[in-house]
Amino acid sequence: MTRYAVQLDPGNPDFLRDPYPVLAALRANGPVLWHEPMGMWLATTHEAVSQVLRNRAFGRIWTDREPAAEMEPFNALHRNQMMESEPPEHTRLRRLVAGAFGRGHV
Repeated sequence: MTRYAVQLDPGNPDFLRDPYPVLAALRANGPVLWHEPMGMWLATTHEAVSQVLRNRAFGRIWTDREPAAEMEPFNALHRNQMMESEPPEHTRLRRLVAGAFGRGHV
């Protein structure tokens, strides 16, 4: 994986209106890029995202983002969601919703 200074501002109104040109430019630089302003790696292709999500070495235990006061709405959305957890918490949440996705319900 190579480090890139990626020009991406996910809060920019232009990006929110039409993210596809920026996302295409990111993908053109590679499947995994370093984003210095956010201090994190970005997976830019379906295959890269799939590999990251399936690799337990990356973990899925949620850690609140900082600064906590500024990030509270974001943290509250992610802190207790099923996709951000591991067993046994994931199993408990999955059991609660499983019936709604059974045959004849979807």
